[in-house]
Amino acid sequence: MKANTKEISAKILGPLVTGSADRQRSVHRAIVLLVTFTIYATYRMSRRPLSIAKSVLHAENCTLQHLNNNNKTGGLIFNGTEAQCGWAPFNGHHGKEVLGLMDSSFLFLYAFSMFAAGYVAERVNIRYFLFASLTSCGLLSILLGLAKEFEVHSLWYFMMLQILMGLSQTGLPAVISVVGNWYGSSKKGLIFGFWNWHTSVGNIVGAAIAGAFVETDWSLSFIVPGVVCLLVAAMVFLLLIPSKFFCW
Repeated sequence: MKANTKEISAKILGPLVTGSADRQRSVHRAIVLLVTFTIYATYRMSRRPLSIAKSVLHAENCTLQHLNNNNKTGGLIFNGTEAQCGWAPFNGHHGKEVLGLMDSSFLFLYAFSMFAAGYVAERVNIRYFLFASLTSCGLLSILLGLAKEFEVHSLWYFMMLQILMGLSQTGLPAVISVVGNWYGSSKKGLIFGFWNWHTSVGNIVGAAIAGAFVETDWSLSFIVPGVVCLLVAAMVFLLLIPSKFFCW
C-alpha cells in the first residue's frame, strides 16, 4: 500500500520534483503545505452553507409578490395574502430551535469525535483517512441539498446528516500530523501562522458560494460545496504524501 501511494504521487509530481535531495524536499514541503491548507479550508467551507441558508429555511412573512417571483425555489407556503417562506421542518414556530439543535448536534459530534479521529489517524494511512473524510463530507453536503429536489421534510433526515457531517469533518488531527511530519520543529511559528489562515479563507469561500445560490435555489448552496469537497478529496488522493519517509 505504501509503495502504491508513493508511485501515484511520483508519477504526478515527477516533473516538479527534480534536482538535489534538498530541492526535492523543499518542493514536497511546499506541496504538502498547500494541500493541507486546502484540506482544512475545504472543511471550513463545507460548514458555512447551513448558516447562510437559515434565512431561507426559516423565513417568515413573505409577500404574495415574493411568492410569485420565487415559486421555483421551493419551500413557500401560501397563506391568504401572505406567504410564509421556509422549508419544513424549519419554517414553523419552533424553526429556530430546530436549526439550533442541528448546529448543536454537529458541534457535539465534531468535538467528541476528535479524540477518536486522532487515535485512528495515527494507525492508518493518512492519505486514505483524509480522502475518506472529505469524500463523506462532500456526499453528505450533496444529500442535504438534494432534500429540496426530492421534497424531503423529515427532521430525522436532516439531523442524521448533520450528525454524520460532524463525524466526517474530524480531519484536523491528521492534517496537523502531516504538517508535523514534514516540518518538524523548524520555523514552527511561521509555518503554522500562515497555515492557520485556512479558517478565514474557508469561511469566506463557503459564505460566498452558499450566498451566491441561497436566494435562487438553496439546494445549490449545499451541492456546490459538496462537489468542491469531492474534488479536493481527489487531489488529496493523488498528491498528498503523508510523511517524508515515503520519499527518502
